Amino acid sequence: RGAGPAAGEPPAAPTGPRPPADVLVVDDDPDARRITAQVLRGAGAAVRLAPDGEAGLAAMRKRRPDVAVLDLMMPVLDGFGVLAAMRADPRLRGVPVIVLTTKALTPAERDYLGRTAERVLEKGEYRLSDMATLILRAATGR
Repeated sequence: RGAGPAAGEPPAAPTGPRPPADVLVVDDDPDARRITAQVLRGAGAAVRLAPDGEAGLAAMRKRRPDVAVLDLMMPVLDGFGVLAAMRADPRLRGVPVIVLTTKALTPAERDYLGRTAERVLEKGEYRLSDMATLILRAATGR
Protein backbone atom coordinates (compact mmCIF):
# COMPACT_ATOMS: atom_id res chain seq x y z
CA ARG A 1 0.00 0.00 0.00
CA GLY A 2 1.03 3.63 -0.52
CA ALA A 3 2.11 6.06 2.16
CA GLY A 4 -1.12 8.08 1.94
CA PRO A 5 -3.57 8.53 4.81
CA ALA A 6 -5.45 5.49 6.06
CA ALA A 7 -9.07 5.13 5.04
CA GLY A 8 -11.21 7.65 6.90
CA GLU A 9 -8.26 9.80 8.01
CA PRO A 10 -7.98 13.39 6.76
CA PRO A 11 -5.01 14.19 4.54
CA ALA A 12 -2.04 15.79 6.26
CA ALA A 13 -2.01 19.57 6.40
CA PRO A 14 0.29 21.13 3.83
CA THR A 15 3.67 22.09 5.18
CA GLY A 16 5.92 24.93 4.23
CA PRO A 17 5.86 28.65 4.78
CA ARG A 18 2.54 30.33 5.46
CA PRO A 19 1.37 32.81 2.86
CA PRO A 20 1.87 36.43 3.89
CA ALA A 21 -0.93 38.09 5.82
CA ASP A 22 -3.26 40.09 3.58
CA VAL A 23 -3.51 43.54 5.18
CA LEU A 24 -5.81 46.28 3.89
CA VAL A 25 -4.75 49.80 4.94
CA VAL A 26 -7.61 52.34 4.73
CA ASP A 27 -6.41 55.92 5.25
CA ASP A 28 -6.99 59.16 3.35
CA ASP A 29 -3.49 60.47 4.18
CA PRO A 30 -1.17 59.32 1.36
CA ASP A 31 1.94 59.62 3.56
CA ALA A 32 0.36 57.55 6.33
CA ARG A 33 -0.70 54.90 3.79
CA ARG A 34 2.77 54.80 2.25
CA ILE A 35 4.63 54.54 5.56
CA THR A 36 2.24 51.95 7.01
CA ALA A 37 2.45 49.86 3.84
CA GLN A 38 6.25 50.09 3.75
CA VAL A 39 6.58 48.92 7.36
CA LEU A 40 4.08 46.09 6.93
CA ARG A 41 5.69 44.89 3.69
CA GLY A 42 9.05 44.97 5.44
CA ALA A 43 7.53 42.68 8.10
CA GLY A 44 6.40 40.24 5.39
CA ALA A 45 2.76 41.23 4.82
CA ALA A 46 0.95 41.53 1.51
CA VAL A 47 -0.54 45.03 1.63
CA ARG A 48 -3.43 46.60 -0.25
CA LEU A 49 -4.34 50.28 0.04
CA ALA A 50 -7.59 52.25 -0.01
CA PRO A 51 -7.85 56.08 0.12
CA ASP A 52 -11.21 56.27 1.93
CA GLY A 53 -13.80 54.17 3.72
CA GLU A 54 -15.98 53.54 0.69
CA ALA A 55 -13.02 52.27 -1.36
CA GLY A 56 -11.90 50.23 1.65
CA LEU A 57 -15.26 48.47 1.95
CA ALA A 58 -15.29 47.77 -1.80
CA ALA A 59 -11.79 46.25 -1.56
CA MET A 60 -12.84 44.09 1.42
CA ARG A 61 -15.95 42.86 -0.37
CA LYS A 62 -13.86 41.98 -3.42
CA ARG A 63 -11.27 40.07 -1.34
CA ARG A 64 -11.62 39.63 2.42
CA PRO A 65 -8.41 40.71 4.19
CA ASP A 66 -6.82 38.93 7.15
CA VAL A 67 -6.81 42.28 8.98
CA ALA A 68 -7.86 45.85 8.20
CA VAL A 69 -5.93 48.91 9.40
CA LEU A 70 -8.40 51.74 9.60
CA ASP A 71 -8.12 55.50 10.07
CA LEU A 72 -11.15 57.14 11.66
CA MET A 73 -11.20 60.62 10.09
CA MET A 74 -11.71 60.21 6.34
CA PRO A 75 -13.89 61.77 3.66
CA VAL A 76 -16.68 59.87 1.87
CA LEU A 77 -17.12 57.29 4.68
CA ASP A 78 -15.30 57.63 7.99
CA GLY A 79 -13.81 54.79 10.02
CA PHE A 80 -16.85 54.52 12.29
CA GLY A 81 -19.04 54.01 9.23
CA VAL A 82 -16.66 51.39 7.85
CA LEU A 83 -16.69 49.51 11.17
CA ALA A 84 -20.49 49.61 11.35
CA ALA A 85 -20.79 48.30 7.77
CA MET A 86 -18.22 45.55 8.43
CA ARG A 87 -19.93 44.36 11.60
CA ALA A 88 -23.29 44.28 9.79
CA ASP A 89 -21.88 42.22 6.89
CA PRO A 90 -21.70 38.48 7.69
CA ARG A 91 -18.70 38.05 5.38
CA LEU A 92 -16.70 40.89 6.96
CA ARG A 93 -17.93 40.65 10.55
CA GLY A 94 -14.98 38.51 11.66
CA VAL A 95 -12.22 40.59 10.05
CA PRO A 96 -10.01 42.00 12.82
CA VAL A 97 -9.66 45.78 12.67
CA ILE A 98 -6.77 47.81 14.01
CA VAL A 99 -7.71 51.48 14.28
CA LEU A 100 -4.76 53.79 13.63
CA THR A 101 -5.71 57.39 14.31
CA THR A 102 -4.75 60.82 15.63
CA LYS A 103 -8.35 61.58 16.69
CA ALA A 104 -8.95 62.52 20.33
CA LEU A 105 -11.62 59.98 21.23
CA THR A 106 -14.62 60.65 23.43
CA PRO A 107 -15.52 58.07 26.09
CA ALA A 108 -18.45 56.91 23.91
CA GLU A 109 -16.14 56.46 20.90
CA ARG A 110 -13.62 54.53 23.02
CA ASP A 111 -16.43 52.28 24.26
CA TYR A 112 -17.69 51.65 20.70
CA LEU A 113 -14.19 50.90 19.41
CA GLY A 114 -13.55 48.63 22.38
CA ARG A 115 -16.50 46.52 21.22
CA THR A 116 -15.86 46.62 17.45
CA ALA A 117 -12.10 46.88 16.89
CA GLU A 118 -9.28 44.55 17.85
CA ARG A 119 -7.14 47.44 19.01
CA VAL A 120 -6.86 51.23 18.82
CA LEU A 121 -3.39 52.65 18.15
CA GLU A 122 -2.64 56.33 18.23
CA LYS A 123 -0.44 57.40 15.32
CA GLY A 124 3.03 58.05 16.67
CA GLU A 125 2.34 56.17 19.93
CA TYR A 126 4.30 53.04 18.93
CA ARG A 127 7.55 52.39 17.11
CA LEU A 128 6.76 51.39 13.54
CA SER A 129 8.16 47.89 14.01
CA ASP A 130 5.99 47.38 17.12
CA MET A 131 2.95 48.63 15.23
CA ALA A 132 3.62 46.11 12.45
CA THR A 133 3.95 43.31 15.01
CA LEU A 134 0.59 44.19 16.62
CA ILE A 135 -1.14 44.36 13.23
CA LEU A 136 0.30 41.04 12.04
CA ARG A 137 -0.62 39.35 15.33
CA ALA A 138 -4.23 40.41 14.75
CA ALA A 139 -4.04 38.95 11.22
CA THR A 140 -2.84 35.56 12.44
CA GLY A 141 -4.98 35.44 15.58
CA ARG A 142 -1.96 35.20 17.92
